[in-house]
Amino acid sequence: MAARAHVGMTKKDCPASLEARAQCDVWRGRYATFICAAMWLANYAPEISFAVSYLARFLSNPGPKMWGAAKKLAGYLKGRIGIFYYMRRGGRAAGLSAAITKVPTLTAAADASHNDNADGTTTVGYVLWVGACLVLARVIKLKHVTLSTNEGELSAQTECGRDVVAFRNVLRELGLQQAGPTVMMCDSHGAIAVAHRRAPSSRTKHIHLRDMWVRQLVDRGDATLEYRPTGDHADVGSLTKPLVGKAFAQARKMMLLSEPDESPGKSLKKKVQFNLTPRLGESDT
Repeated sequence: MAARAHVGMTKKDCPASLEARAQCDVWRGRYATFICAAMWLANYAPEISFAVSYLARFLSNPGPKMWGAAKKLAGYLKGRIGIFYYMRRGGRAAGLSAAITKVPTLTAAADASHNDNADGTTTVGYVLWVGACLVLARVIKLKHVTLSTNEGELSAQTECGRDVVAFRNVLRELGLQQAGPTVMMCDSHGAIAVAHRRAPSSRTKHIHLRDMWVRQLVDRGDATLEYRPTGDHADVGSLTKPLVGKAFAQARKMMLLSEPDESPGKSLKKKVQFNLTPRLGESDT
């Protein structure tokens, strides 16, 4: 699975000596090229976002372990050719068969994996939907250490809120003004209490002022936080931790990606073929 490609890798696996680095120079350029391409592909295959984000952390000095993980990710992408990403109409709350609405609703969900990095920082991820369409999936490694899971979740909601405001502005310019606050789903009751100013200040006085920005969104009516159980949070949870087997398949399905047996016609694979190797005798002009 794509999310498992990075398991067991740390900075200690990077080559330290000049001799070891020289051996890695053979494929170092190809590693960087692949990671850059995978970052672009993550826009159309959001389930690989976590693996790509993790592999990109070793871009300056990758080791054989990272190169092997990159090849595993490439193998997953090759086998993923039968899975398509659909843009559907209707609302998520009413289901995929809901009636078409003139103004699609913007919704979001964010999650955090507390202190999951070697330096003690937290990985956060969030997704945004417009109607029933997934329009954004992002993974961010925080630069500061969070002291509790609630603080990590609050940081995730703050990062998510920045894109929520941006998308609300875009939708307003397109004539799709949102009627009410954007629902931002969270699996932490503590973070929701802090955002809605229901938590004691003695437990939150150390939190960075920047992470309290989500309170402003709630106060001015741009967003509201709602609880979603962790079991139903697999889609955004796949952006903060490696998932395998059924959990990974469930997360991919929740991101509204079709499975191979749902793909619209097998003939498409045969027709769409690109040959980037020039034929013998052909000029470059």
